Amino acid sequence: MPIAMLFSSSGPLDKNTGRICDFWPVNWQSFKSLWIDRLSNRYSKDEASGIIRFICEEVNGNRLSLELLSGSAHLPTVLIDASLPHLEAVQNGKPVQYSLGYTYFDNMKLETGEAVLIPRPETEELVELCREYAMDPKY
Repeated sequence: MPIAMLFSSSGPLDKNTGRICDFWPVNWQSFKSLWIDRLSNRYSKDEASGIIRFICEEVNGNRLSLELLSGSAHLPTVLIDASLPHLEAVQNGKPVQYSLGYTYFDNMKLETGEAVLIPRPETEELVELCREYAMDPKY
């Protein structure tokens, strides 16, 4: 089966039962490589890799296990199904923060939408500098 067929929204079928499987017959490395290629027109390989992992960990609710990341285990169907809409949105130019509906800033989780500017890392650094300045007894 071509790898592109593994990532349709209908899910993989078990060859023996004809039912949708709980795991996609693809590992993390194959999944990541496919999406790095799909995002290559917008992001460097390292940026794309970080975006893919961030999305998968966010929809998974926690960090991906070493078993999945090692490349030996098949990805759970629920993880792929939850990740695909966000990866496709990013592929089409939508910022990750808008697709997920939130971003992190200064240890807070903030809701985002297309009418909201996404806080930049430089802004977070500025907030930290202001906090340090405000806490300094010399000032």
